[in-house]
Amino acid sequence: MGRKLRKLLVFSFTDWLMLFRVYALFLLVELGFRFLRFSTMVRLISMKRNESKSIAKTCPQRELYLVTLASRYTILRVTCLKKSFVLFCLLRRNGKFPVLHIGVQKDENFEAHAWVEVAGSPVLDAKTRISTFRQIFQLA
Repeated sequence: MGRKLRKLLVFSFTDWLMLFRVYALFLLVELGFRFLRFSTMVRLISMKRNESKSIAKTCPQRELYLVTLASRYTILRVTCLKKSFVLFCLLRRNGKFPVLHIGVQKDENFEAHAWVEVAGSPVLDAKTRISTFRQIFQLA
């Protein structure tokens, strides 16, 4: 626990702001999926927003780290879809061009998965993992 605490203590002010933003986005996505239709959620996250000026831009790896960190330490039930929505919003807001994918596969059981790609490379998953899914939805 001491090592994890030390990592948090060396966070910059910008990292703390980004982490707060990630938690806020997780809460908004959670509420959105509970009370809105999927099509409404897609429309909301695909709206063009002004680039963030108040918080310094971060690299996709840092955003991924903060999203992963927040998803591990929350009381919300975080799924790949919610994680992908949050990461898509952050990347898009910071001037990147993410693509949100949703795919399905049927082996013994039906399984669905969501992931985000930037410049054709998956951000959350290994390319071999997502290659097993047949894409049914894409949002750029």
